[in-house]
Amino acid sequence: MANNFNLKVITPTRMPYEGTCEIVILPGVQGEFAIMHDHMPIVAALAHGIMTIRHEGEDRIASVLGGFVEVVNNQVTVTAANFEWPDEIDKHRAEAARERAERDKNIAKSDLDRKRAELALRRALVRIELSSYSGRVGR
Repeated sequence: MANNFNLKVITPTRMPYEGTCEIVILPGVQGEFAIMHDHMPIVAALAHGIMTIRHEGEDRIASVLGGFVEVVNNQVTVTAANFEWPDEIDKHRAEAARERAERDKNIAKSDLDRKRAELALRRALVRIELSSYSGRVGR
């Protein structure tokens, strides 16, 4: 337990995780990165992607859709625009969102519309990927 640290995940509407963990792997805007015990202080922006929380040797995954992470003195706070566990995702809705985003991307008349569609597509793809997991992944 000496190598654990405190992790808190906060969204605008809830706190879906608060506890200790051994490692957290996050989707950063410049690529995936891991945080472990005694990590140096940082604040980093998060991208849309899969987040992994390892607690007592077991990995638990979730989607994080934008936000940031702050690390100070073995206290890690993830403030996410949206966060979902696999069992919270409706795969059929995610598939429909993917189809809409692909269509919108193809008919976009401006760069802004194209970027919005690409963001919606990324969100849908993350949800679809996550929906194939049960929420826990063994290591």
